Amino acid sequence: MQGMKFVCEIDMTNAAFEDPEELIRILKEQIIKKLEGSNTGNRLKDSNGNFVGQWAFHFTKENSHD
Repeated sequence: MQGMKFVCEIDMTNAAFEDPEELIRILKEQIIKKLEGSNTGNRLKDSNGNFVGQWAFHFTKENSHD
């Protein structure tokens, strides 16, 4: 059986994250882009244009214990 994980890593140590809404803005932007069919990749930018993270789907093979 195959499993799937969604992994997201964001470095929140820069000035853009002084605004608590910055994380929500980044995630919302990515969701909207995907819903619109955009293939912009998985790199995340803050409001200052800095790359701050990435996301990915990971497919895993799960062991069956049947």
